[in-house]
Amino acid sequence: MEIYVGTLSSWSIRALICLKLANIKYTSHLIDLNGPNKSLYLNENHHTGRVPFLKDNDVFVYDSLSILEYLQEITGSLWPISIQDRAIARSLCSEMHAGFFHLRSSCPYTLDKQNTVDIFDELNLEIHRVNQIFELAKNPFMFDKPSAVDAFYSVLAFRLFSYGIKLSDEAAIYQNHLLNWSLFKEAQKEMIYFEK
Repeated sequence: MEIYVGTLSSWSIRALICLKLANIKYTSHLIDLNGPNKSLYLNENHHTGRVPFLKDNDVFVYDSLSILEYLQEITGSLWPISIQDRAIARSLCSEMHAGFFHLRSSCPYTLDKQNTVDIFDELNLEIHRVNQIFELAKNPFMFDKPSAVDAFYSVLAFRLFSYGIKLSDEAAIYQNHLLNWSLFKEAQKEMIYFEK
């Protein structure tokens, strides 16, 4: 199985964590998204010109949410066991995938140490929603065992930390678990080849 990811791509990190969580052996191809040949390389390998995308023999899967579902079909290991928890998990991942527009645009994923952001009303509403979600966690993960939800929200936890955005004490417990999660740290390291 091969995964194509891009430097500083938060969606790529989520896909990498899901591969690790599913315990699947893979080969990763890191594309320098700031490089001069990125568009040519992406278009030669994938018609949308975006990352991440996955190749599994003749199967081609793109978009982090679709990659997650494909890995779930293969291993059955990325969603919680109960039907109720799976429904909540799918809703949370979909919300992350399609939502938090202001957080993503105002607080781009970066490895810079000191970042600031002006909090405006719409952004504050999204921060409040993240706080609500993080307070749902059973700790150290959202459910009884690590799942795709943790993979999807770990990058958001890092964004909030990077920009000095504070959460409630209860929400911060889950955030800190995600920041120190070994799979998140491993995925981050795989993404910084071109940043050395």
